[in-house]
Amino acid sequence: MAGRIRLADGIARRAKPGQTAKVRLKQRNKTINRTRARVEHVFAALSQQGGKCVRAMTLARNALAITLQCAAYNARRLVWLVKSAGASAQPA
Repeated sequence: MAGRIRLADGIARRAKPGQTAKVRLKQRNKTINRTRARVEHVFAALSQQGGKCVRAMTLARNALAITLQCAAYNARRLVWLVKSAGASAQPA
């Protein structure tokens, strides 16, 4: 079914044993790894804040807990971006 609607798996691939990676394979892996790096940094930060485990019994409470955790991450990221933009705007 994935082939019919042209979905890709998004898994980086290695070259065959004893061969060097082709240019097309390197470009594909570079694209996949760029996306992976952006996403995995966010998940790592969320895990450090409170883990991926939610303990509420209902879906609505779990959704709220995750939403609040993401809001806290976004606020922390915003503060960091504002500070770093202010530091780079200051003349040396």
